[in-house]
Amino acid sequence: MLLQTGMSYSVESYFADAQQVSAAIADAEEMLPQIGLRASEAADLTVRIARAQMSEGAWRLQIVPNEGSITISASDAEGARCGLYDALEVLGIRWFAPTRPPTLPLLPVTLEATDRTVRPSFGYRGLHICAGSHHYDAQVGRWMSRLGMNRKLTHHEEIDVLGDKLQARGLEPDTAVHSFALWVPDDPHFGQHPEWFSQVGGRRIRHSEGGQLCVSNPQMRAQICDAIEAWVAEHPSVRVVGIAPNDGYGWCECEAC
Repeated sequence: MLLQTGMSYSVESYFADAQQVSAAIADAEEMLPQIGLRASEAADLTVRIARAQMSEGAWRLQIVPNEGSITISASDAEGARCGLYDALEVLGIRWFAPTRPPTLPLLPVTLEATDRTVRPSFGYRGLHICAGSHHYDAQVGRWMSRLGMNRKLTHHEEIDVLGDKLQARGLEPDTAVHSFALWVPDDPHFGQHPEWFSQVGGRRIRHSEGGQLCVSNPQMRAQICDAIEAWVAEHPSVRVVGIAPNDGYGWCECEAC
């Protein structure tokens, strides 16, 4: 099939209610007219996003040129999203940088018969955004989603702020980030249990002074477990909960540590 300027297209989706899929469809409907196609119910090219039994995050891409159809099959929204962006890449659309507009193909483009199943080699595909408010930048988040990423390092206290934005792009929060000061904060614990905090240069120091925790202390470890259980009860959708040191140094120098 030779895809030429002025030809029409339509997009049909079983997963239209899923935010990450609807965002990907919006991308497609923004870009396809830019390469010279027009939306129409009586379409020369029909893009269908269908449901099928597949492994988590996988998709099947089928292109049947003589029928003018592109079908993406998946069992979940992640596979549907990534499959749609895969189909757009087949058309020649590329996303090289978050701050640059997509690189678009020049029609005509020949659509070759295709039938392939993609099971991503890495279940975890993500990165940490250091810039922006709450370690998030909308342009970078959109770029990550377009490239098939599915995770973003997210501080625990940012979950309530960023949760909806990440979900809209199919980015699951991974809280494997600095958190000692969250689980056992200076106030009130340092005043009550200074032995829970790192000993540096012969004295116990607070997080605010650049310290960590005395990880050999069993009572401190029990407190961390209690704090994590309480946090998880309030955030049941978070699958990766980090127990990581504060950013910096200040390791405990006590004999047990």
